[in-house]
Formats: sequence, C-alpha cells, structure tokens
Amino acid sequence: MAQKKGYEVDSWLARPDPRISIVMLYGPDRGLVAERAKAFAGKTGLPLDDPFSVVRLDGSEVDRDEGRLLDEARTVPMFSDRRLLWVRNASGQKALADDVKALTTEPPRDAIILI
Repeated sequence: MAQKKGYEVDSWLARPDPRISIVMLYGPDRGLVAERAKAFAGKTGLPLDDPFSVVRLDGSEVDRDEGRLLDEARTVPMFSDRRLLWVRNASGQKALADDVKALTTEPPRDAIILI
C-alpha cells in the first residue's frame, strides 16, 4: 500500500497504476476529493453511466449491510473485464473499514474500488 502526498496526487491521477485495485482519496476539502475521485473514475476506461460497470455506494449503506463491499468486489462483471465500485461519504464506518481491510489482504481481480 502506498500513500501519496497532496502534491503527488494530481500527477498520479493523470497516469494511475493499472495494477492498483483499491484507491482511497481523502482530505479536508470535500470538493477537491470529489473532483479527484471523478478524475480517477474517468481514467478507469469504464463507462461511468453503465450500471453493470459502475456501482455507486454510500458509506452508510455499506456500513448497514456488513460484507456488501466484499460481495460487490467478488461479483464477476457481466459486460466488461472489470467493475468500478465507487463508495462516497465514507468516514468512520466500521463495517466498511473491515471490508477494506479484508480486501487489502486479497485484492479483487475483477473490481476497482474507489473510496
């Protein structure tokens, strides 16, 4: 796992490493975090308006349904090689943190997770 400094993020987002399957963006400026998340999502090459390729989740939704992120990450994509799981408003949810911890030990092959 690698952590980028604030000044390194934009250059990394311009050319993200395709081997990385879990990306967490955070910071005090929610607008900047959202802008960077959108930029990363666009770089995945997946059609962002396709519900079979992109699953949008809220952090509280994942927290209420333990294992939801794990299930989504292990679901085989239907019409593309990979799926994007885009989790928004993720702060302080224990179940989400547990799912991410499990996914870091065994990263998903068919999913990109953006938090």
